Amino acid sequence: MTDEPEPVEDKPDGKAVAKVPKAPLAVGEEGYITPKTVEEAARMAQAVIIGGFAPDSYKVNGTPDPNKILLGIMAALEAGLPPLYGLRQIAIINNRPTIWGDGAMALVQQRNLIDSYVEEQIGPVPTDKDLSKWDDEYGWKVTITRRGQKGSYVGIFTVGMAKRARLWLNAKKVPWIEHPDRMLKIRARAFPLRDGFADALAGLAIREEVEDMHEAEKKDVEVRLGDEGEVEAPPMATETEDT
Repeated sequence: MTDEPEPVEDKPDGKAVAKVPKAPLAVGEEGYITPKTVEEAARMAQAVIIGGFAPDSYKVNGTPDPNKILLGIMAALEAGLPPLYGLRQIAIINNRPTIWGDGAMALVQQRNLIDSYVEEQIGPVPTDKDLSKWDDEYGWKVTITRRGQKGSYVGIFTVGMAKRARLWLNAKKVPWIEHPDRMLKIRARAFPLRDGFADALAGLAIREEVEDMHEAEKKDVEVRLGDEGEVEAPPMATETEDT
């Protein structure tokens, strides 16, 4: 509180009225507008809704949810991302905040934590566009060394692993149909990012993994409830890589 008198301005009719100061924009050192309180973040969430900027994962029955958007902004700030950029990179999947694989990589890169990064194709490289003819052993291997640490974090994801996870040639998984090679690489990269840079990810799961795992888990439960025999668990629950 302050004892200073409120500024006033004169109106044409001679009456003096209190002049309400405009709230300054809080621009952080990085150059983007940063809410400093929950109230400011809530106002930003309302602006996102009014501007039609809300991503689909922040909508309930097609209507933007201000509370989910507020939490998305807070999750972005906790991870060190600009609020609006964070909303585009962070999605609420299965009631938990997740981040796109490229966004996860950006979090690690901006902290200058990577000493070396190597991605390579493994297995017989496909020469046919027909996905059904791709060899099960083909895939990607991503090796990341963290600055100041010995050893490396390694991730591998192959066509065979994608098949076991019910991702390969799944009509419901459009990215796996349209960009299969890139999806293999993203999933391979997710392993070392989670294993070696959990602090940089600030508790955010990787969206591509969560979406794929969630569907596989639902199918697993449905089969068990029907007592029709067990199905193979998704590879994220069973596959481990040496670090």
